[in-house]
Amino acid sequence: MYVRFIMNMRVALLQFDIAWENKKKNFKKVEELISQIKGKDVDFVVLPELFSIGYTMNPKPFAETLSGETPGFLSELAKRYQVYVLGSFAESTDTKPKNSAILFNKEGKMILHYSKMHLFSAIGENKNYAPGEETSLVEVDGQKIGVVICYDLRFPEIFRKMSSQGATCIFVIANWPRVRIKYWDLLLKARAAENQLFIVGENIIGRSPDTDYCGHSMVIEPAGDVIASAKENAEEVLIADLDFSLVDKTRNQLPLLKDRKPLGFWK
Repeated sequence: MYVRFIMNMRVALLQFDIAWENKKKNFKKVEELISQIKGKDVDFVVLPELFSIGYTMNPKPFAETLSGETPGFLSELAKRYQVYVLGSFAESTDTKPKNSAILFNKEGKMILHYSKMHLFSAIGENKNYAPGEETSLVEVDGQKIGVVICYDLRFPEIFRKMSSQGATCIFVIANWPRVRIKYWDLLLKARAAENQLFIVGENIIGRSPDTDYCGHSMVIEPAGDVIASAKENAEEVLIADLDFSLVDKTRNQLPLLKDRKPLGFWK
């Protein structure tokens, strides 16, 4: 089987204000924003965490299976625009829903499925959602891509595990609040620099019933420098080019991944 190894990928991050628990309005907003990528040679489109309903602690009425409305919407976008499309939704289970990220290829086929592992107990996420158990990587044109969701960002071991498995880019999709935005900025850069890979951080703007959001979506290269960032408090389609040759270059200049002493649980 022939695999095309790409050295450049153009990503588009859709930063917007999610309409609270309103799939119809959010589908319409995504349709409006994604139309802006026409003619711009975008390869990969990123949507925020729970983009169709918002970060609700009442997910059961909106939960769907993998063949439901929201996965179907993402699949259709991928086919229509001939891009990879990543987003998350409330996935129904036999118990509590899971906050699950799904990635579709250009043919509209799901190629990655990851459920948020770390649940934010401070606001009861663990009481309303079930956690995932495993990280997930997928090869996209020869590059290994990983995904985490929001609070996962605070747990470096899952990033280290994916980097040790060959990841060259990890997407962080989130509803990260304004009150803790300095940690979003800090941790995205740290995860890129300590694992020497690309980090693509997708956040939202606006307000849910009890939380303010201010954006700060950004793309960070393997040395930890920001190469693209969205405006604060503004709806935006942020486009950035990932040059994967920088991964090897950075790791060769500073071989920290080779120099580390592996611990048993993340060998």
